[in-house]
Amino acid sequence: MASNFTNEPISMNVLATETFSMGMLCRIGAGNTMSACIAGQLPVFVTIDESSRDAAGTLEVTGATVSVVPLTGVVFIQSADTNLAIGELVYATAAGRVTATAASNKLVGVNMNLHAGIAAGSLVAINTSQALTA
Repeated sequence: MASNFTNEPISMNVLATETFSMGMLCRIGAGNTMSACIAGQLPVFVTIDESSRDAAGTLEVTGATVSVVPLTGVVFIQSADTNLAIGELVYATAAGRVTATAASNKLVGVNMNLHAGIAAGSLVAINTSQALTA
């Protein structure tokens, strides 16, 4: 892992039971591997691509890698919701996505765009630097 946290992509090993797509919240799991963030966990990174693929084009499970950036500034994250308002606070939820539902979820940031009627899994612009002051 890189020793400095900039927005330069970092290639990380993936937990052997998981695969990633672009815009998923993740954290460092067992053995310094990437694991999808779930409700109640604090996300640290967001994926900027999908997990690596084998020669046949199938997503790898064992020995896979994924490119991530630290959760800083404005990043695109998958939404679990189908409607988010501009300026709405969003929280980490299941499958590495964001939701407007606070519950016991960890605050990620502020929605930057109007997204009405989007499909679950769509990428939304989230200002994560607002998470500390929101």
